[in-house]
Amino acid sequence: MPKIKIREWEGKTGKKGKAYYYQYKANGKWNSIQSKDKATLQIEVDKIEKQLSNVKSKIAISLYGSADKYWNNQSAKVGISINRDHIRDEQSIYNNHIMPLGDIDLRTITQDWVVDFIDKKRNQLKEPYLKRIFFVFKHIYDVNIPKHFRDSPFIATDHWVRGSGQLKTKNKIDFDRWSFAKIFELISYVKSKPIQLIFKLCVDTGCRPSEARACSKQNLKFKSNIPYYQIRHSLDRHKKIKETKTENGERDVVISKDLKDELIAYMNSLPKDQDYLFLNSQNKFIDLKRMTNELNFALKKIKDKYNLDSFVNRKTYMFRHWTASKWAYDGKFTNAIELAEQLGDKDINFVYKQYIKKYKKDHNMPSISEYKDKHNRWSKPLQTVA
Repeated sequence: MPKIKIREWEGKTGKKGKAYYYQYKANGKWNSIQSKDKATLQIEVDKIEKQLSNVKSKIAISLYGSADKYWNNQSAKVGISINRDHIRDEQSIYNNHIMPLGDIDLRTITQDWVVDFIDKKRNQLKEPYLKRIFFVFKHIYDVNIPKHFRDSPFIATDHWVRGSGQLKTKNKIDFDRWSFAKIFELISYVKSKPIQLIFKLCVDTGCRPSEARACSKQNLKFKSNIPYYQIRHSLDRHKKIKETKTENGERDVVISKDLKDELIAYMNSLPKDQDYLFLNSQNKFIDLKRMTNELNFALKKIKDKYNLDSFVNRKTYMFRHWTASKWAYDGKFTNAIELAEQLGDKDINFVYKQYIKKYKKDHNMPSISEYKDKHNRWSKPLQTVA
């Protein structure tokens, strides 16, 4: 059993405090994690210990050495089951996206680490290419993993939707725990008011973070009886204005009256000549990394207070995902085409599997109940056959 230690201290005011901590060595460096709650820390410690021992090796397993072993295996198959161009493509992916990580110890890689690795690439690369990076990395990792090993952090079905390049989210959202009130509280822990409003816009409309960040005064239609956001642009990875992500991306999405009032108050605080709402002190669009950092801070507050984990791997996309899931859960949308139009998504099958099918209820339950009460009369005696 890994040994968890306790650290106690006394502040200048005489107030005493304590925390539990655990130290471990990975990639040749000592690391430490801590928590005020011992049970919470034990869960994380168990994950680390399991990962450090998931390969039967007492010494570090080199990424570079494993890659060399994999290329040797692949070269032996040239002309039999694969061609040389396939290897060149994989090596190019490795050289550009995996090798720059350094000669890390493969034993220390966790499923969360894999998700974070892919997420960091997401704003630069398209989904199909991200999937190719994932599988090259998986093949290199699998060189050192027995076929029967079930706890690999690269099990494809744990990360990707079958038949799609889309990164898989976690299980269904528990809306009893992740209620609107919890989402509201989570956003309240975000320190920056503009970033709070970006996240609120994502919740309210189901828009993408890149679409919310590109919001301008002229695209907010508040003089209409029903206020709405006219989505016409998004931001690219260089923080430049571009067209929406998909051909279905241009759409009008309704905004609640409460959020409209909050946005108007915020816009009134901006310089009159500033059209785009969410700019930093250098008059540039707010950086995605800053948004992620502030959200991580807020998620930690929620975790510490309620022991509540994020329900999706792509952190800043969690609000869009929560809203799409809630719409399906509440029965607001029971048709994947209509929901896809609202989300600006062209992949109808993905929307159906990810939201409609996952949260599908029989919203026609009263009529079904009436039908069964009429025809399935179990209390009636059986009729005898003549």
